[in-house]
Amino acid sequence: MKKGILLVPFLFILGGAAFANRIDPHIFGIPFLLFWIAIGTVLSSLSVLLLYYFEKKKGDDRS
Repeated sequence: MKKGILLVPFLFILGGAAFANRIDPHIFGIPFLLFWIAIGTVLSSLSVLLLYYFEKKKGDDRS
């Protein structure tokens, strides 16, 4: 069930791309779609880190 965390960034980038596909709002000088993908990349890293800590904690309980 915890591996479902990895679906969040996948759906964020894939599903949100249709929503975020616009150029007009610029955030930090870059188009909104590029900003959306950059946030998705950071979210992916955080999701993998969170899953790593869950798995590490589960491994500590086994010993």
